[in-house]
Amino acid sequence: TDLWSLLPDGLVMERPFTTRDLAEALRLHLATSQRIAYCLRHAGAVRVVGKTGNRVIYARTDPSEARHLA
Repeated sequence: TDLWSLLPDGLVMERPFTTRDLAEALRLHLATSQRIAYCLRHAGAVRVVGKTGNRVIYARTDPSEARHLA
């Protein structure tokens, strides 16, 4: 939840999303949103739930499922 709190309030990804969705919501370049998604995935805040074409589909991980890094 700490990582999600760093993102703007209007960006509550309760549904699956792609990095393109993230880029549009944050008004960033696609490459930047891909880096954000990578960090969220590495931290366990999102998980991969599918793919459409070349786009990976992410879903927010329940906080109780997220990895806790020490």
